[in-house]
Amino acid sequence: MDTSSALLISVNDVQHVPLLSADNLQLGYRNHSYSNIDMPDICLPAQFLDEKPKELPLSDTSLRDVLHWIWDAVSKPIIQALGVEKSDNPKRIWWCPTGNFSFLPLHAAGIYEEGISLHQPPESISDYLISSYIPTIASTRSSTDVEMMVVLESRTLPWTACALGSTCNLRGEAHNPATIEHVVSRLPTASIVHFSCHGMQNVVNPLESALLLDDGPLTIRDILKQPMLHSQLAFLCACETATGTEDLADEAMSFGTSLLYSGFNSAVATMWSIADEDGATISDYFYEYLFNDRGLENRKGCLSDTNQSAHALHHAIKALRSSGVPLERWVPFIHMGA
Repeated sequence: MDTSSALLISVNDVQHVPLLSADNLQLGYRNHSYSNIDMPDICLPAQFLDEKPKELPLSDTSLRDVLHWIWDAVSKPIIQALGVEKSDNPKRIWWCPTGNFSFLPLHAAGIYEEGISLHQPPESISDYLISSYIPTIASTRSSTDVEMMVVLESRTLPWTACALGSTCNLRGEAHNPATIEHVVSRLPTASIVHFSCHGMQNVVNPLESALLLDDGPLTIRDILKQPMLHSQLAFLCACETATGTEDLADEAMSFGTSLLYSGFNSAVATMWSIADEDGATISDYFYEYLFNDRGLENRKGCLSDTNQSAHALHHAIKALRSSGVPLERWVPFIHMGA
């Protein structure tokens, strides 16, 4: 029987961990089950939908089963091999998945049984480790000074109008036009970019996956053409920005990973459609942590440490989970890169 393995790479050691319960048959089955869960499609504007947006589906049971299997087959043996314990200040782990593992929410593995509070499950990998995803092992580098660009599309996403303002003092920045020309002109000098807008995944041609701005789609192809001279952190508060395709599983081509390839150190992205208000909540808590309540008195040379972005997302997701939202509302948010 063909089984899977994990390589745990640290500064001083490489450890092989057999994943005995993650044989090819089981892995294929779980990946198929996960890909067929009816996740919410509430992000796209009406002109991009066959019908009006629906309420969140009751997909908790199927998603809970997949997350339970990932815990037993993948997370638990890795945690045991690392010898880590539950902590209020967990250590970091960088996932570099291949094949069918590329599509699974490894960061959210846990036992979320019926009747138990979802924000206090009996087991959750987030109690042991703070997860990030990387497309290659070399996808890390250090941060420098910070200049931030914020792109808010509030005409069809009303919650973006109030997102970020209270924690980052970015109300003036938010008035910049969410147009392709403006964004492309600012990308080469921006070190932090934040997009609150709609997103679309193109499974036929991943390079045409796009963020939907006021005057049209900003595609992955457009992004990759730009020289990223100061890029550090990208926050993609849009739908399906971490979604790859089955044909390119090992190449990890999504909007989030394309930004890592183009030069960004880290990215926050989503695995499927998100609720508008959840994006606003996550953004607020994320920047509150990242800027340590100091705000941005100016956008150049501001006080922040983008190397803390994974901890910031961990903090934000805990806050969203504590409000009692169902699994499909918090699981899609992931951290990628350093």
